[in-house]
Amino acid sequence: MYVCPFRPITDKIHFPVLASGSGRIVELLMGCENLAFMALEDPKRTRMIVPSDGALWHTYGDTRWPAVSTCVEFPMPPGCFAGHAGVLVVSRTVPTEEPDTLAWIADNNPLLDILPELRGLTSIEERYALLQTQSEILDDQDGPTDATPRYVQGYCIFHCHNQSTPVFVSTYLDVLNAEGLPIHKYRTAGVNKDDIPLCQFTLHSLFSLNRARIAGTPFIEVNQLKTFTPEFGTPGLLPPHWSQFHPLRVLRLRPNLRALPSPTLCQGTIMFDDFEHANEVRGREANAHMLGFASSARPRDIAIYQNDSNISMLAFTHRANGGAIYTLPDRLVEEFDNTECGEVHIGDITLPFPSCYLSFTPPEPVSLSPGTVVDGCYLNRACPKRFLSMIFPKPVSGSRA
Repeated sequence: MYVCPFRPITDKIHFPVLASGSGRIVELLMGCENLAFMALEDPKRTRMIVPSDGALWHTYGDTRWPAVSTCVEFPMPPGCFAGHAGVLVVSRTVPTEEPDTLAWIADNNPLLDILPELRGLTSIEERYALLQTQSEILDDQDGPTDATPRYVQGYCIFHCHNQSTPVFVSTYLDVLNAEGLPIHKYRTAGVNKDDIPLCQFTLHSLFSLNRARIAGTPFIEVNQLKTFTPEFGTPGLLPPHWSQFHPLRVLRLRPNLRALPSPTLCQGTIMFDDFEHANEVRGREANAHMLGFASSARPRDIAIYQNDSNISMLAFTHRANGGAIYTLPDRLVEEFDNTECGEVHIGDITLPFPSCYLSFTPPEPVSLSPGTVVDGCYLNRACPKRFLSMIFPKPVSGSRA
């Protein structure tokens, strides 16, 4: 049995938006620093926590979440807003010594980190002018007594209608006072007219849930990992027998790729369109896996991503060709170091399948170079008289990828 080290990308009950693997949503979340994921321990309690009608913005209480970047997911009530919602909440603290608070807010909108289209000079100047105009509005009962900006908080709203693919709906921006209460007159949004009712109710739900969290309602909180490591098996349990075989190990860690139907093959070779689709699915899954790690912990070596693509697609194609795996006796593998292959002609080799995998783990590991221990190799037949072998290093102890 294998467990993913980062729960939200596989927990479809509490985090269906993230678990969907939507490329656009993962792309947005990738830009966040120190991201936390939160959801009610019992999602069914949402109906009891969220009233059917909204309230004045400042009467919800403190609207700040525990992390500077928090993605909150929750089910929507039955009716026109059925499905599941996710809200990315990103906040920044306004420096108390800042002489021009509104200029600082315009320049440091927390949504700038994840939405490049907001970073242009013209966009910043327009935002500053709008904030100045709004600051001249007299305060009334629709805002808190203290209208001094102390925090700026942005929201990205996602919606998933039942089993459909989640979509990025809109952005909102709030200015909060020292108590974390939204100051009514400063709220702005980038939203289509038809989506306003959905967004208003989503924020109403978000604020109601935060009020319940502060009051002690149990929430799941999952923070990004600070150290990059491969995916590991369940601690204390012996891995199943098949885990020693590289192709099955790869597909086990790419469940969305594994769930794809076997593609159409031409003499054992996957068709280009099927290959592109499978690699796209694999890429989304790999990115979601990488989202589990803080930005500073993600590997910068492009070879890591290339290797993931290579081994994943080889395993996928291998399975489509029947998934033949051969285990070589240890004594035979040991003789590899004592064998010269120069007299073996490629045309004399006949493979029983278009793709097969040779697994060999002798008592004395075969090494291609220091730190590169051979786990096995693929033999892929591109045409009757030609084959391609690709050898991959054995994972570190305990890892499965």
